[in-house]
Amino acid sequence: MQTGLCENNPTIGVIRPATNGARERVLSDAELAAIWKACDDGTEYSKVVRLLILTGCRRAEIGDMRWSEIDLDRATFTIPTGRRTNARTRCR
Repeated sequence: MQTGLCENNPTIGVIRPATNGARERVLSDAELAAIWKACDDGTEYSKVVRLLILTGCRRAEIGDMRWSEIDLDRATFTIPTGRRTNARTRCR
């Protein structure tokens, strides 16, 4: 409205969606094994899914990974504070 692109706010009167609480469910070992086996085609997508399973990281944490965050000698992946949702550095 301030830039003149619309005359009225189209979101007035829209019901705010309920917030999603913390997730309680986790995948069982059998479910993880099934996903792992389904990702045996060697595609980049399958490799990313397996990396997510192995690290327990969030999709964006793996997607935004940089070589500078990986220490091959120590076999660690350090997520810098600026990319963590809880503002703490974490290693995997």
